[in-house]
Amino acid sequence: MLRSIAAAALAAALVFSAAPARAADIVVVEVRGPALQPGQVLDDSQNLVLQQGEEVTLVAANGSIIKLKGPYDAPPASAASGSGVDVSNALAALSGGSQRTALGVVRSKNEDVTLPNPWVVDVAHSGKVCVRPGTPVVFWRPQAAAAAKLRIVPADRSWRAEAEWPAGASQLTAPGNFPIGDRQTYLVDAGGSSATITLVQVPASLSNDRMRAAWMLEKNCLSQTKALILTMQ
Repeated sequence: MLRSIAAAALAAALVFSAAPARAADIVVVEVRGPALQPGQVLDDSQNLVLQQGEEVTLVAANGSIIKLKGPYDAPPASAASGSGVDVSNALAALSGGSQRTALGVVRSKNEDVTLPNPWVVDVAHSGKVCVRPGTPVVFWRPQAAAAAKLRIVPADRSWRAEAEWPAGASQLTAPGNFPIGDRQTYLVDAGGSSATITLVQVPASLSNDRMRAAWMLEKNCLSQTKALILTMQ
């Protein structure tokens, strides 16, 4: 359980004035049905048309998550003040110990992990990890006293990589040719501690940290989301 002081810090870090979203500040998070792609930027002043059964999840510049279901024919911005979910409220609920946030994220043991920064890959816990495209993957372990061997195998076991992790080093940068596949799952073993990790790439179209935090929370990269929010104070 997170201490109340940490919860207060997280809630305070998210208290910003919600500036109006500019026209290219609505980004697609998830989509089912319409011809849209995750990471695509939409003009929030133009009508978005969804047919019956189609769904789309969007993130606005102020960090609001907007979930729309068809039939729908209106600008996405018109839904931001109605059905939008504010990442501020969601993180406050999550940090306060709620079992399920406004975004439907279920608490897990990963939430209590304190990362040194938002962009490391925790090799001690299974789950989703958000990574930035074009940036080397940096592995992190909470216990760094002893040397360890890092082994990585993709889910299809098509290749295998190994590296020595020196004693006293908590972080280890992956080689430049490490194959990062969006939504690809890897089996990672560091000194006998195993985890199953799915890497999810953060779209470059997200223009600020509030958008990134909302997107990462929606993707269930919970400990990373909290680490990012702490940098926003």
